[in-house]
Amino acid sequence: MRYIHPIAPHEKFVASGTYKYFHGGEPTGLAEHFTIHEHPDGAWFMRVDKDGRFFDGRSELIEVYRDAEGVIERYDIHAYGAKGDPLKKARAIFTFEDGMLHVGREIDDGERVQEQLELPEDYVVQPGSYLFFGMALPHLVERAPLAMVSRFGITEPVADSFGAGVTNPQVTFYGEDEVKVDGKLIPARQYMAAASVQTDSGRETVWHNYFIDEHDIFLRHEGGEMRVQLERYAHRPEKK
Repeated sequence: MRYIHPIAPHEKFVASGTYKYFHGGEPTGLAEHFTIHEHPDGAWFMRVDKDGRFFDGRSELIEVYRDAEGVIERYDIHAYGAKGDPLKKARAIFTFEDGMLHVGREIDDGERVQEQLELPEDYVVQPGSYLFFGMALPHLVERAPLAMVSRFGITEPVADSFGAGVTNPQVTFYGEDEVKVDGKLIPARQYMAAASVQTDSGRETVWHNYFIDEHDIFLRHEGGEMRVQLERYAHRPEKK
């Protein structure tokens, strides 16, 4: 797994795993590796390596700082384009402060661009991985309607890549279930959302199923021919 900042000696392991992407039952080559570590004050530092070198050639490294109260205060992204992409590399820093999201971006070797986004009164943050979506899901249901602040990737024009925006996803809690991870059944909560997609015969509604465990770790996503599955999952034992 690649990272922006190495794990420091004072960081204590919380969890790790890999999300594998499948289409039509076959692996696509895209994977998201993650680790979560705790600081002495209870804050979490979460690292994600979204590795597309065996998929579309694009990769992202995401590092997120979440305080002891569970509030995301900052995240950093280092992104790398594929061969032939107009964007070769990008760096972005997202900082939340006083009701504003401050974004600093560097595209390729260009000058640093600073932007601000006024935050909604009530929101949840999605820095761009299934790891963070799992943590957001319960809030999207319990505090609906709730805005989700997220970032986007490579865009046209390239100068706008890795900015941020606000969406209002509609997610419903479906019930309790079990999901097999690494050959073991794990108790899970299931959430559902509908999405309209264009097909050869017109637009159709596809239902997406999301499963998370007791720690709000994302376990599985099913939607149409696509599936994302957690593998090599480890989580430290809970204190009794």
